[in-house]
Amino acid sequence: MGRLAISAGIAAALVVTAVAVGAGGDVRIHRLHLPPPPGGDDAGGVQPPAPTDPSAPPSTSPPTSVPPPAGGQPPAPPPPTSSVGCTVAGDAPGATVTGTLSDYAIALSAASVSAAATLQFRGTYPVGADVHNLTLRDGTGNDLCGTATFGAGNAGTFTVTNLPSGSYQLVCTIHAAFGMTRAFTVN
Repeated sequence: MGRLAISAGIAAALVVTAVAVGAGGDVRIHRLHLPPPPGGDDAGGVQPPAPTDPSAPPSTSPPTSVPPPAGGQPPAPPPPTSSVGCTVAGDAPGATVTGTLSDYAIALSAASVSAAATLQFRGTYPVGADVHNLTLRDGTGNDLCGTATFGAGNAGTFTVTNLPSGSYQLVCTIHAAFGMTRAFTVN
């Protein structure tokens, strides 16, 4: 017996049962889906898509969202970002630390200073044939603040606020690979 004949026989039996049991009641008959016969089906190995039941309620999936953490507590806020401030100026007098730049070297007026709310750094480049900058870099290699690039006979200044105690580098970012760095400490 073929698949079609078996399906027709089952459907007829269901109709008879539904009429006998549900006379006058609300009876829904769903199509019975049979697995394909071994070795493929009558459509050359391609299964048609299964029809949907128009009387079935629509599928309602909950919206996708991030589940709340255990205990019903809201997630912890991200850690605060660094509160180190940076202001860059042209050449300004009154620097806490002056870095005198020559071609591929930095001489500091002070290799360490006491922590203060505001520290001002000045880079000067009296004579030379290149351009440089002076940049404050933290212990992990992040540039915190620095001057613009300037040529011989010029200078640049930057002010850092809330710089925590620690070890830093004053560098010319253009020529750091040539050793144009100097260790600097805030106590």
